[in-house]
This record gives sequence, structure tokens and C-alpha cells, in this order.
Amino acid sequence: MKSRLVVLACILALGWMSIGCGATTQASSKSASPTTPADPTNPTTPSTPSDPATTSQLEITTTQLPDATGSSPYSAQLAATGGTSPYVWSVSGALPSGLTMSAAGVISGTPTVAGQSTITVDVKDSEQTPQTAQAPLALDVAAAAAASTASSSSSPQYYGPGINMISLNNFAMDSASEYVDYSFTAQQTGSIETVMPYFIDCKVETSNSCVIGSGMYGGGEGAELAVTVYPDNGSGLPDMAAQPLGTVTPFWVCGGGTITAACRAYTFRTLSFVEPISVKAGAEYHIVFKNIAPDPSTNFSSLDESWSSSSLQCPNQTSAADPTLTPGQLGILRSSDAGSTWGPGSGGTCNTPIVDLAYSNGFHQGNGYTDVGDFTAAIGGSSDIVREQFTVGGSSKVVSAVSVNVTLTSGSEGLYAALQNSSGTVLAKGQAMPESGRFSFWRTYQFKSPVTLQSGQTYELVLTATSTYSAGALENGSRNGETFSADTVWAATNAEAQYSTNDGDTWTEWKEDNGTGETADLMFYFTLQ
Repeated sequence: MKSRLVVLACILALGWMSIGCGATTQASSKSASPTTPADPTNPTTPSTPSDPATTSQLEITTTQLPDATGSSPYSAQLAATGGTSPYVWSVSGALPSGLTMSAAGVISGTPTVAGQSTITVDVKDSEQTPQTAQAPLALDVAAAAAASTASSSSSPQYYGPGINMISLNNFAMDSASEYVDYSFTAQQTGSIETVMPYFIDCKVETSNSCVIGSGMYGGGEGAELAVTVYPDNGSGLPDMAAQPLGTVTPFWVCGGGTITAACRAYTFRTLSFVEPISVKAGAEYHIVFKNIAPDPSTNFSSLDESWSSSSLQCPNQTSAADPTLTPGQLGILRSSDAGSTWGPGSGGTCNTPIVDLAYSNGFHQGNGYTDVGDFTAAIGGSSDIVREQFTVGGSSKVVSAVSVNVTLTSGSEGLYAALQNSSGTVLAKGQAMPESGRFSFWRTYQFKSPVTLQSGQTYELVLTATSTYSAGALENGSRNGETFSADTVWAATNAEAQYSTNDGDTWTEWKEDNGTGETADLMFYFTLQ
């Protein structure tokens, strides 16, 4: 794996909450003191007192919970005022199946059964003789929307990059029995003419020259690769006993001969199939790479992938690392025994191919985000904020949630995600509670009501915080003269990540490689209604 590991964390996004006073208090009455909103730009956002000396009457101020939807992530934060914080929460009665509540008052999970229910929540403060309060709350779970099918191409459920990357990860093709499989589900019925993978051959790169040594990326004359396409065996694995669907003429990644400056460290190679591969929309296929060079332990290259995290447990070996990709839609399998057994590779980590598949009709599919930038931006305090600015292309989009991916570096306060138009009018805003010690894990803020993103209009997703967070951005992919198709990255117009160190008075465009490379995007996505 490349040494530049960018550790990113993800956040738990929360829905809007209606605030009122409808709880019963089980302690002596005391005078209540006002609270200050957690976010001065959004006075409806609740907060809890931070003064440990506060001894006013303890009350639960949450009077309404946002509705949940079956099979969709849910999160809601309970709020209270008075007494002495911190508070300890508990629930009486059964929560809807799939949901749990933490002692911090966060109801979260993925509900599995639709229905209406009423729960009773209890809160206790930290006084020597604790005050307690109790309130009934309704929690409704709507039925999940019926899944739809498409005969020609898959309909997107998300709008945004939707790719989760900590760094690059390489799979070294240094054995005759080492196979790598790129699994994908065809988005259209038609023919695929070319595939463009991402190769790395050298230990390091200095002034566009390769430094040869005992590095793990490549060696000798590089790899001579054979590329074969197989159908799926019905279990998410390549059916290597079946007739191959197509091949690429075997080739040397570096053209043969000793790796030199002529074959730089990072190489995108457009490979043409001997005959176009016929595919059907919704069917899964497998592109299998193997090194057939003499003495592959000496003559080898690596395939580069997007690495997510070993802390992410892929549901099964064909699952992609990113939440916007279903199992088999775009994933990686690895075999060390010439295809007899397959697994996710390196320590069970989650990886996503960096690849461009080109159809005969000009359509492309794949993942064109080639790295995470070396630069990270701070979010927090009174001055450091980041945003993604974009213009909606194509038709208008109705979005119901946004998911973002940042790392909490200090403090314990939540992060705010605001969707606003180009004039600064806030269309939706919510607080995401921090979760220290976890990274590369998506958290979702469910909008109180859907928001329509109008075609041709410009919008901003702005991230602010009182604690300190760190955000990275995805490199939007070109190197060595090879450019990924716009179909393989987020299809918004003029999309770019930006950061500000003066509370938004001025903004700086966020580019890869410390500002010298291509435009970058934040790690986020909207859920389409």
C-alpha cells in the first residue's frame, strides 16, 4: 500500500427535531434557565447545558421523533434541558425491530418492520441525588419503497461521488497462481469494447523516473498479463469452467524490458478486447487478471485499487466497499491458488476497482476516482469550513438525505451539514454526532422533508463544526495522458470541493496533490427520493 495513508472518518447524520416541553418530571421543581442553541446560524437546533453547576428542573424537550422508513438507516438524538449534565437515557417498551437506543439518547439502526408504535423514554441527570424525567414518544416506520427494475440500464439511487477511500491499495501479481477479479454488474445491454485498469510498477516515483528495488509494487521486466472475462457462477464468483466471454491479447504492462522512466509508477492502460464483450443489463461479470510472465516473482506489476478500511466488514466477499455500490455491482476478489478459492484480499479489507469500461455506444461505467488528495482541510471553530459546490446537470433531482465522510480529530461536539442554494438560503440542515475512534464509515442525515435540486441551478453542501474535524477529497481522475470518462465520476456540472479559513469570506478550490492537480470532490452522496 502506498505510504500516504489518508485516514478519514465518517459521521452519523441526524434528522431535524421538533422541540417543545411535553415531559413529566419526577423530581422537585426548580427554576429553569434558558439554553443557547448549539448552532448560532440555526436557532431551532437544540442543545443541552454545558455548565456542570446547573441545577434547574430536568425536562425532556424532544416531543416528536422523525418518521423512519423500513430498510433505510435511521438516527435521531433525544434532547433534554435542566438538571446537571451529562444525562443517561433509557427506554421503556420495545423499539421497532432493528432500532436501538444508546445511553447518550441516540435512537439508531435500520428498521425492518413497518408499523406505528409508542415508546416511553427516561432520562437521569448527574446530580448526587439524580433528577429523572419521562416522556412518551410516537415512532412510525413507513414501508420500504418497492424495488424497481430496468430493462436497459440501472436507475441511480444516489447523487454524488459516493466513493469511500482512505488511500490506494495495490495487489501485486507476483505469482503464477495469483489472480485478481474485477466483478461488475452491467448497467446497459450491449457490447463492451475496452477496459482501462490502474497499474503501478515501481517502488517509488522521483521526477517521473522509477526507483527500482525490493519494493512491493513491481520488479524485473514487469508483468505480462492475461485478461479474461467470465460469466458469474450464480454465487458471485467467476465461472472459470465456462466458455470465456472474451479476452485481451496478452501484453507487458511496461511494454517488455526492464522498468525504466519510460514506464512511470502510475499507468492507465486502455486494453481492447479481441472481440467486444456482449453483456446484459443487471447481469454480473468477472474480469480476471493473471501474470503469465516467466519467473513472475521477479517480473511483476500491481493493480491499484481504492482502499476503504479493514474496520469495515464487507457483508460477503463480493461486496463493494462503498455504500452506493451493491454486492457485485463493482468489487474485487483475489485468489492465491489459481482461482480455486476467492476472497476479498489483503487482510479481508474492502477494496473497489479503479477502472473504466467502455461500451460500443459510447457509454462508460466504473470508478474514475484515482486517489485521495495529499491535502486535508480542517473543519471547526469560528473559521475553518469546507463545502462542495455543484450545478445540477440533466433532470432535476429530489433528495431526501445526505451522507458525508469526515474524521473527528478533537473535541466532542457534532458537525453540521447544510444544503443551501447559491444565494445562501438554507434548504436543509442537520447535526451529526461525533464518533471518535471510527473512520471510513458513512453516517446519514435524513432531511425533515425532501428537497428538489433544480436542473441547471447551483447548490452548496457546507460542513461546519465547533469541535475539530478533518476532511479529505477524491482525485477526479487523470494521469499520464489517460482520462477517465465523466460517466465514471459524479455527473454534476462544475462540481468541486472548496475550503475556507476565514468563515467563508473567501474560498479556495481544493485540488489533488497539494493544489497542483485535478479538481477534487468531497466524500459524500445524496439519497434520491
